[in-house]
Amino acid sequence: MSECAECKRYGAKTPGKIYPCAICGTARCATHAIWVPAHEIDRDVKRAQAVRGSIKGESAGGWYAFCGRPTHVPRGVTVRYGEGKKGGKIVDRLLLHDKKPGLEAFEMWEVGIIEDKLEKPWEPRYYEISCELAKVMNLMVHMYRGPRGTELFLKQLHLTLTQNASKRGVFFKGSWDEFKKQVGKVPEFSEVVNYICSRCGVVICLNRHAPFYNKKMLKKLTKDPDSVITS
Repeated sequence: MSECAECKRYGAKTPGKIYPCAICGTARCATHAIWVPAHEIDRDVKRAQAVRGSIKGESAGGWYAFCGRPTHVPRGVTVRYGEGKKGGKIVDRLLLHDKKPGLEAFEMWEVGIIEDKLEKPWEPRYYEISCELAKVMNLMVHMYRGPRGTELFLKQLHLTLTQNASKRGVFFKGSWDEFKKQVGKVPEFSEVVNYICSRCGVVICLNRHAPFYNKKMLKKLTKDPDSVITS
């Protein structure tokens, strides 16, 4: 393994050392890798322990490298990217009163960005859950503020969820019958969150509320996501 797959794709020579993705082993140079502080994954908390099994590689200098494909960009952790790790997103735990109403169950939140190696915290009103499907989660919260408890609401919920989440390549939509069977006739919001998480193909997420629905598919997403996600 001597070339960065991204450098090769653009016809450029790989500069310096290369690093294998901690999930799939795909080669990346320091600039094209996504970097996560190793302690955020190795720490002794329940969800970090759960995702630790998906890490196949070793950390390098206190960092795990990832290839950057959508399913292999960790969520619920601080990430850095670009030359010299100059850019990134700041992710941290929040006190309950700082969280957006309806999303209190999520532990890890994006609270700022990193530009030119400088951390730039956001105002609390801009905080967002660290989730590939954050916009969908916000939309579900909004729908739950209105009338509910009918099959019509449930159908509208499934349709809205499917139409919006399917725009993200990591979401694996389920049929109406599958949705209804999993969440029930009058689901609590937490059950809808569990359904969304169970259909999200992001391999490492410290905000995950339910395991991925298909173990065989998850293995493919781990080893070779391009064989499953083509866009």
